[in-house]
This record gives sequence, structure tokens and C-alpha cells, in this order.
Amino acid sequence: MRKPQVFPWTPPAGKMKESILNARMPQFLQHKKIWLTVVGIFAVIAALFIGIDRNSSLMLTVDGQALAVVAGEETVNQALDSLKTAREKESGVTIAGFSNELAYAENPDSSKKPVSAEALAVLLKDKLEWESACWAIKISGKPDLYFKSEADAGQALEMIKEYYLPKEGAQQIEHIAFAEDVDIQQETTVMNALLTPETAVDVMVKGLNKIIKHTVQNGDTLWAIAKNNNMTVDELKEINTELKSDFL
Repeated sequence: MRKPQVFPWTPPAGKMKESILNARMPQFLQHKKIWLTVVGIFAVIAALFIGIDRNSSLMLTVDGQALAVVAGEETVNQALDSLKTAREKESGVTIAGFSNELAYAENPDSSKKPVSAEALAVLLKDKLEWESACWAIKISGKPDLYFKSEADAGQALEMIKEYYLPKEGAQQIEHIAFAEDVDIQQETTVMNALLTPETAVDVMVKGLNKIIKHTVQNGDTLWAIAKNNNMTVDELKEINTELKSDFL
């Protein structure tokens, strides 16, 4: 009796690969529906972690000092944009940036809730030193006086020349010039340093070569501030035109 012949059967290439793949995968993952479900679960978990990271609160610091808890960089940018727009509208100059250093740190107190962009703008308003392009009068190569426009700087120089011209009846003057090298160049400075031509003349006449910024403290008086800067109260008020009385 003849033995039946056995012929080996080789599945098509595609079928073979699928069989090998299925053999290597856990049985419960060999079903496409289960596989898609697992992928979806991992995607949801990843999205949750990303969402937690984006919404985590941070401590915003200004020049190394803690200011407020914020939800993220977007809140800070919104506050800065609103402040910049308001400052440009108020001053009439284009703001280039600010000189402060803003940074983020881990929020040490999880009970503190992030502030809104509007509330953050209020907190930042008196902290930032806005900078703008300006025109500077340079005396012997050093920028001493800053103005919003080149025209203001030129007007200030003409006014200081007129201040030193002799009164009527004196010998006619054909030419007047500064003893130092005086030039007008474009610079960048903090907006608080910008002067009007009239204020600049007062500064130059009094021999000041820089603007001295004084932060008013409790107990300060105009007399004490003027005395500490070798000035009279009237001279102090002339330079600080916003002062309307002898009291702070």
C-alpha cells in the first residue's frame, strides 16, 4: 500500500508576514479594535499630561523679586501688550522694550491662584522701565540728555545758546558755540529719562550732567531732597514740572 505523498504548503508572502507578526504580538492585541482602543487610551493620557503642564501655575519674578502667580507665558504677554499700548498712547513714542528681567520660577505655594492678565498689568505697571528710541545730546562723547525727537534736542541747544547771549545794548555777537564737543545722535533710553527742551535747559544751566532719579520715601520733603542735591526748592520744582506745591 502506497503512502500518501505530503507536499509542503507555503503561504503567500503577505500572509506569512501577517502570521509571523500575529505570533509575536500578545493574543489580545491581535484584534484591530482592541489595538486601536489601546492607542486611543495612550493618546488621551498624553494629552492630559500636556494639559497639566500648560496649565500649571508659575511664579513670575521681576528683577529677581517675586511678583505674582501666573498660569503661563500667555497671561504675561497679554498684560505686557496692554501696558505697552497704553504707554505708547500716553507718551506718543514707540516703545522698544523694557530693561527689566522677567523670569519664571516654581510656585512655592499651591494655594495661591494665578492672577488674570488685567490684574497682572496693574502689578507690572510701576515695575517696568520701558525703553524707547530717542535722540541724545552728547557732550564730549557721552549721552547726557535724551529727547523724544531730534527737533526737541536741537531746540534745547538753541535755547541754551540764547540763555548765554548778552542782553540788549551789548556788543553784537556774530557766532556762539559750545566749548565742549556737542553732538546729537540717536540712542535708546528708559522713557523716564526723556526731557522737554525747557526742562533740558534748566538741567544744563544748573551744570548737571545727568538726571538724578529719587524715589520718594515716607517723611521726604522737597526741602530735604533739594538740599541733598545742592538745589533750591524752586529749582527742584522747575525741573519737575509735575510738582504744583511745596508738599509731596
